[in-house]
This record gives sequence, structure tokens and C-alpha cells, in this order.
Amino acid sequence: MPAFLHLPDMPLFISSLNSGSNANCYYIGNEEEAILIDAGLSCRETERRMKRLGLSMNKVKAVFISHEHTDHISGLQGLAKKYLWLFYFSPKTYGVINASLKKEWVRYFESEEGVRKPIRFPEPPDFISSVTKQ
Repeated sequence: MPAFLHLPDMPLFISSLNSGSNANCYYIGNEEEAILIDAGLSCRETERRMKRLGLSMNKVKAVFISHEHTDHISGLQGLAKKYLWLFYFSPKTYGVINASLKKEWVRYFESEEGVRKPIRFPEPPDFISSVTKQ
């Protein structure tokens, strides 16, 4: 299991911040760390919805983008400007989106369309933190 999402004996929180053709964003985390799946909401809207649910943006360590449709990536740039997180993409997805992310914050995972198998994610570098940019 990746070091940034260590799941000790504590509850796992899973929340749909939004799901649908207009925007997709999901929060998965425990009391210490979390990730987002997709970034279809604006940064401000993601923050607003997480606050309403009592979830902390400071616990988020990474964002995993499932694919390049607008309803999954429209908030990506805003989140990347404000937070020091890793952003995971398949090479195909990253290749077709127009994201100006710092190379050191981009990671890739392999996927095969139509094939159901576990996705292996690389380990993040030791210096990653969820501290917001000032």
C-alpha cells in the first residue's frame, strides 16, 4: 500500500462531493490522510463542499484523475495552483489534457481499457506534504 495513504485501524471516509455529467469528485480518507478521485468541481466548490461535510483539504495528499472528460478535470488547474499535491493520470489521459502542472507533481499509473485488473501506483517522494501554497 502506498505510504501516503496508510490505513491503520480507523474508519475510512468515502464521500461523493459530486457525481454526474456536470462534475465528478470523490473523497476517500481516514482521520489522518485522504485522496480525491477526479477534480470536476472548481477548487472553491471542492473546498466549500468538504468544509460542509467536516472534511479537511489539508489531509488530501493526491488527486487521481480517471479520464480526460471535462466533468472529471475542470477543477484541476485551480487545485494545482493552490495545493502541493501529487496528481496521478494514465499517460493517455495526461497526454490529451491541457494542464500546466509542475512536472514534479505529476505521476502516472498504467491502465488498459476494457481490462479489469488492479492499478499499481508508484510511491510518492518523501517530501510530499499537503501544505497549501502561500
